[in-house]
Amino acid sequence: MWAWWHAHEIGKMRYVRAESDDGLRWRVTDPERPAVMHPADLELGQNAWVAGLTGASEEDRFAGQRTMDWSEAKRLRSNDATYVYYNEECARFEMYSVWLLPVDESTHRVTPHDNAPQVLRTIHRRESADGLSWSDPEMLILADEHDPLHQEFYYLAVQPDGEWKIGMLGHYRCWEQTMDIELCFSRDTHRWLRPLRGGWVPRGDVDEIDYMACYATNRLIDMGDRWRLLYRGLNRKHNHELPPGVEQARAATMVAEAPKGRFAGLATTDRVLGALTLERFNLQAEQITVDADVRGRLQAELRDPYGRPLPGFELNACVPITGDSQCHILRWGDGRTSADYRYDVVGLRIEIEDGMIYSVET
Repeated sequence: MWAWWHAHEIGKMRYVRAESDDGLRWRVTDPERPAVMHPADLELGQNAWVAGLTGASEEDRFAGQRTMDWSEAKRLRSNDATYVYYNEECARFEMYSVWLLPVDESTHRVTPHDNAPQVLRTIHRRESADGLSWSDPEMLILADEHDPLHQEFYYLAVQPDGEWKIGMLGHYRCWEQTMDIELCFSRDTHRWLRPLRGGWVPRGDVDEIDYMACYATNRLIDMGDRWRLLYRGLNRKHNHELPPGVEQARAATMVAEAPKGRFAGLATTDRVLGALTLERFNLQAEQITVDADVRGRLQAELRDPYGRPLPGFELNACVPITGDSQCHILRWGDGRTSADYRYDVVGLRIEIEDGMIYSVET
């Protein structure tokens, strides 16, 4: 187990490993070998997030209590939203935690009413063979040109799902002081895609507990045909202030559910026909299936590698699909599937009227 150890009386705030024989009584393995360290730990002093420093000042040394080389303490800097997993594929432990970027007025990213206005929260990753000695930080997720100036990221929880890793990212709008759960996706845990950039679990109205914040736990719960997420909801701002219309701060453990395979989808807009084109892939399934909620109709066209419709598999030959199913089978003409083109390189164009596509199995 890994847990944050906050021993304020001796100035130590660090993420340590503990072991147990029965899962009830735990002992810290070695508090002097932390996995990562909080910026307020005495080993870092008051200069924890000032770039370019090579050592803590004398007044920050806690009268000689420092025991670690300052450069090593600097390497282990983090913050207190941290998750650790064991990756079976690479037989190593993985850590996802926070890295703080120093900011000042010249960056235009300072939020004066935040509890930590001098830093910008980002996400980094480390790995370890034994859970004690951890690698250097690898930066994963930082705000980019598609994010607002005051976008920060508070944590990253990771759920394996087949060849994908589903990330539940703490989407912190620092100026507004709101916390959402943003979905992000990775195949290798190093490169993360962020196509959604917003709240996956909808926050409640002003009179509901999760009005201002949703914090994900470290994993989803497998309920068979759906995923269940336990999360912490709050109706106050991150800086503990109450928003307009809220008279008393409340917090609770809450639950959200979603069907498997339906983390996100592509929806049509009013009066516009939606289209999706998959270009040149090796068809491995005997029949192509589509996970979609179709209120109007869905049709598809199977194409050769050069974009030309295959004879008998044109769009107008496709049997129209309607209804809500995770396994709509694409059929053409008198009910033919794509079986004859299995292991050939093909393309596929889908058109949908009034509906939502979640995935295509090829």
